[in-house]
Amino acid sequence: MPNTGQFYLLSVEGVKDEGGALLQVTHIDCSCLQCHRQFAAIRDHGLLDLDGAAVLICPGCGNRQAICKARLQDFHS
Repeated sequence: MPNTGQFYLLSVEGVKDEGGALLQVTHIDCSCLQCHRQFAAIRDHGLLDLDGAAVLICPGCGNRQAICKARLQDFHS
Protein backbone atom coordinates (compact mmCIF):
# COMPACT_ATOMS: atom_id res chain seq x y z
CA MET A 1 0.00 0.00 0.00
CA PRO A 2 2.81 2.51 0.40
CA ASN A 3 2.86 3.24 -3.37
CA THR A 4 -0.23 5.35 -4.14
CA GLY A 5 0.64 5.88 -7.79
CA GLN A 6 1.96 9.42 -7.30
CA PHE A 7 3.61 9.10 -3.87
CA TYR A 8 5.40 6.52 -1.77
CA LEU A 9 4.13 6.69 1.82
CA LEU A 10 6.59 6.17 4.67
CA SER A 11 4.27 6.94 7.59
CA VAL A 12 0.79 8.32 8.24
CA GLU A 13 -0.32 9.97 11.49
CA GLY A 14 -3.75 11.15 12.48
CA VAL A 15 -6.70 11.01 14.84
CA LYS A 16 -8.92 7.92 15.04
CA ASP A 17 -12.35 7.48 16.57
CA GLU A 18 -13.17 4.86 19.22
CA GLY A 19 -13.88 2.30 16.50
CA GLY A 20 -10.51 2.81 14.85
CA ALA A 21 -11.67 4.82 11.83
CA LEU A 22 -9.30 7.57 10.73
CA LEU A 23 -11.04 10.91 11.32
CA GLN A 24 -8.24 13.35 10.56
CA VAL A 25 -4.86 13.06 8.85
CA THR A 26 -2.26 15.25 10.55
CA HIS A 27 1.12 14.18 9.13
CA ILE A 28 2.39 12.07 6.24
CA ASP A 29 6.04 11.31 5.55
CA CYS A 30 6.31 10.52 1.85
CA SER A 31 8.30 10.67 -1.35
CA CYS A 32 7.07 12.06 -4.66
CA LEU A 33 7.35 9.48 -7.42
CA GLN A 34 7.54 12.22 -10.07
CA CYS A 35 10.50 14.30 -8.79
CA HIS A 36 11.72 11.93 -6.02
CA ARG A 37 11.59 14.62 -3.33
CA GLN A 38 11.05 13.26 0.18
CA PHE A 39 9.01 15.51 2.47
CA ALA A 40 6.84 15.69 5.57
CA ALA A 41 3.33 16.81 4.65
CA ILE A 42 1.40 18.65 7.35
CA ARG A 43 -1.75 20.76 7.26
CA ASP A 44 -1.44 23.60 4.74
CA HIS A 45 2.12 22.49 3.86
CA GLY A 46 1.64 19.68 1.36
CA LEU A 47 -1.42 18.17 3.07
CA LEU A 48 -5.09 19.04 2.74
CA ASP A 49 -7.38 17.06 5.04
CA LEU A 50 -10.86 16.69 3.55
CA ASP A 51 -13.95 14.74 4.57
CA GLY A 52 -13.17 11.19 3.54
CA ALA A 53 -9.82 11.93 1.90
CA ALA A 54 -6.47 13.67 2.15
CA VAL A 55 -4.66 15.45 -0.67
CA LEU A 56 -0.87 15.30 -0.91
CA ILE A 57 0.92 18.09 -2.79
CA CYS A 58 4.64 17.87 -3.55
CA PRO A 59 6.44 21.11 -2.61
CA GLY A 60 9.06 20.40 -5.29
CA CYS A 61 7.09 19.81 -8.47
CA GLY A 62 3.44 20.42 -7.50
CA ASN A 63 2.42 16.80 -8.14
CA ARG A 64 -0.81 16.07 -6.25
CA GLN A 65 -3.07 13.17 -5.42
CA ALA A 66 -6.20 12.63 -3.34
CA ILE A 67 -6.14 9.46 -1.25
CA CYS A 68 -9.21 8.18 0.60
CA LYS A 69 -8.95 7.93 4.38
CA ALA A 70 -10.00 4.29 4.28
CA ARG A 71 -6.84 3.53 2.31
CA LEU A 72 -4.66 5.76 4.53
CA GLN A 73 -6.09 4.07 7.63
CA ASP A 74 -4.34 0.83 6.64
CA PHE A 75 -0.99 2.63 6.85
CA HIS A 76 -1.73 4.73 9.95
CA SER A 77 0.91 4.32 12.69
